[in-house]
Amino acid sequence: MSEPAQRPPIASAPISVLLFAHALSTDTAEALELWRRYLDTLNRPYEILLLQETRPEVTVEPPTPTARMRPILYERAVGFRAAVNEAIRAAQYPLVAFAPCDRQYAPDQLDALFKRIDR
Repeated sequence: MSEPAQRPPIASAPISVLLFAHALSTDTAEALELWRRYLDTLNRPYEILLLQETRPEVTVEPPTPTARMRPILYERAVGFRAAVNEAIRAAQYPLVAFAPCDRQYAPDQLDALFKRIDR
């Protein structure tokens, strides 16, 4: 039986983080800031793709795009799946992480992933 193909280490690769924000969320701005601060400490290229849910009955003001953060708006009625597919296709870096934007996960929990991913 042949050995599995070797791949280059990716734990220190540039990272694309997909954050999911519900239209009714009040934590989005604060969560974005927490992720930005954490990702700045990694000293590597990164981007945040904010999947922002919209609803006809709720006015959602998406954050202004920056060099490192791009919002991707999607209608709840159309579905989350298409937005995730669009975000994955739009990701410019080889390492992709997903998290809700409700502060359910702390950004520094990625450290555990980085320690194990190249094993």
